[in-house]
Amino acid sequence: MLVLGLGLKYNEKWNTDNQLVVDMSVEDKLLQGLKLSFVSSYNPSSNKKKGTVKTVYKNCHVNSSCDVDMDYAGPCIKASAVSG
Repeated sequence: MLVLGLGLKYNEKWNTDNQLVVDMSVEDKLLQGLKLSFVSSYNPSSNKKKGTVKTVYKNCHVNSSCDVDMDYAGPCIKASAVSG
C-alpha cells in the first residue's frame, strides 16, 4: 500500500485469476466518517475491464454505503443505510 499526499491510499495487486486490481481511496478528508474508493480490475488475457466507485459514511447515528459498478451494459447501483 502506498500513501500519497492528502491521505490518498493506492494499492495494486495481481490476484489468482490473473487480474490486476487497483484500489485508490481517501478517508476522513472531505467529511469526518466518509470513505471514498475507486476499485478497478483488468484481465490482460481477456482484455476485460471493470470499475467500481464505493462510498461509505459512518457516524454515531448513521451507517450508509453506496456502490456503483461501471459496466458496458449500464451502471449498477447498490445502496444501503442504517440509522439509530
